Amino acid sequence: MSSFYSTQITPCPSCSCGCQQGQANCVKKEDHKISSLVEKSKAERKMVQCTEHMCPIKVHWHVKNNYKTHWRVKLTVTNFRYRTNYTKWTLAVHHPSLRSLANVSSFLYKPLMVYGASNDTGMFYGIDGVNAVLLEAGSNGNVQSEILLQKDNNSSFSLEHGWPFPWRIYFNGDECAMPSPDTYPSLPSSARFSAPTGFGSIKGYLQILVFIVLIGIV
Repeated sequence: MSSFYSTQITPCPSCSCGCQQGQANCVKKEDHKISSLVEKSKAERKMVQCTEHMCPIKVHWHVKNNYKTHWRVKLTVTNFRYRTNYTKWTLAVHHPSLRSLANVSSFLYKPLMVYGASNDTGMFYGIDGVNAVLLEAGSNGNVQSEILLQKDNNSSFSLEHGWPFPWRIYFNGDECAMPSPDTYPSLPSSARFSAPTGFGSIKGYLQILVFIVLIGIV
């Protein structure tokens, strides 16, 4: 989880799918002999990249922009498994704002609950011939899209208390391990949002320019 209003990035929980200790099939990212390591046996073809969470898949939800009537999210799915491609992958997301989904740029989307206020769960999946196959770990081992969500008429949208982040995520039917909501990126304090000093500086600068212009006219 990450957002434009905070430098904080909430990572996947440590050891979500196991820990590095005792993982013979864990390959360090900087290891340049990956190809030779994973060609020996069927078991080794399932090697995953060494991470804190040790999961084969990571989903990154980034709150990118907050507009007056809409807000934008960048959604990235990364494959950490070597020698394994995910064909016809699916990503199911439970989020209250999906009921007002306005646009999806690079994925296909289908609502899973289509009854009024319950329309808060949907499935994202790839486009045939474009990104329907999630390639193995490496520079091309990810798919991403931006989604645009409309703020509801009740003006209940808020960036506070983790509202912009999904409640549950499923990849190919398996539920993803979610971080604790209290670790999500938080809004800065109101004092950090206020800009009287900067405004005062700009105002003072403009006054100096006006004064100089007046002197030149005189």
